Amino acid sequence: MTARNKIGVVLFQLGGPDSLAAVEPFLYNLFSDPDIIDFPGARLARPMLARLMASSRTKKVQKSYAALGGKSPLVEWTLRQGHALEQALRESTDAHVAVAMRYWHPFTAEAIEELRTAQVSELVLLPLYPQYSKTTTGSSMNEWNRQFPDSALAELPCRLIEAYHDDPAYIDSLVGLVNATLGRFPTPHQVHLVFSAHGVPARVIDSGDPYQAQVEATTRLDPRGRLTIRRAYRRILHDRVIQILTPHGVLLRPVPDTLPDRGRLPLALLASGEEPASDEAGR
Repeated sequence: MTARNKIGVVLFQLGGPDSLAAVEPFLYNLFSDPDIIDFPGARLARPMLARLMASSRTKKVQKSYAALGGKSPLVEWTLRQGHALEQALRESTDAHVAVAMRYWHPFTAEAIEELRTAQVSELVLLPLYPQYSKTTTGSSMNEWNRQFPDSALAELPCRLIEAYHDDPAYIDSLVGLVNATLGRFPTPHQVHLVFSAHGVPARVIDSGDPYQAQVEATTRLDPRGRLTIRRAYRRILHDRVIQILTPHGVLLRPVPDTLPDRGRLPLALLASGEEPASDEAGR
């Protein structure tokens, strides 16, 4: 790599409304996504359906965000994450990190323009979803492929990090977080660890989507054997909107239905999977 080269990294994430007024257009964008809402004839029906679904859920979702300070924290945290990554990369190379949100600002087109201004010479695409699903990473990549070919960056070399659910560094980071949390319990060895990940429609998995298998693989990986607890419950929390929209059901039963009835248990919750887009709408 020469001194003139500059890496551009794109962090892909769901996005969220940056104000209460942005809730309805955010929901409209979400429900307009063909990777989220798809059925025979959806291309014609989707705009009207998205408008109806967004308007019917706006007040409820606004109340949830009002409790969070009037906006989604996801954008702020992702921007902070991008800044930290950029500073780390600059210790060894010239780099610029941009954030591309799927359903609200900064959109993919805005990230591309930011990278053009930064005069990057190559691109690394990094979805912030450890496990791949067509509803998350797939959707973000489809939007990238709609915007990128006609952009000023179209001739740059581009690499995609598609999934990293079993990457040793990722697993080590989860183990470290869990062990730090276990240290807050008076009897860490008796804690029941719940792995939480949002479900996707069973029909998506049946079509070959690897999300379920990758989430389950993540919960089983501790190659150095550093995680010692009494028992781990490996289950996937369902998503209420997916359950309503999809007559095919959910992947697995909600975690509370699978825990033994033993009164009060010491529990630690680890969100070990990605967050499909419908979660924001299901608040």
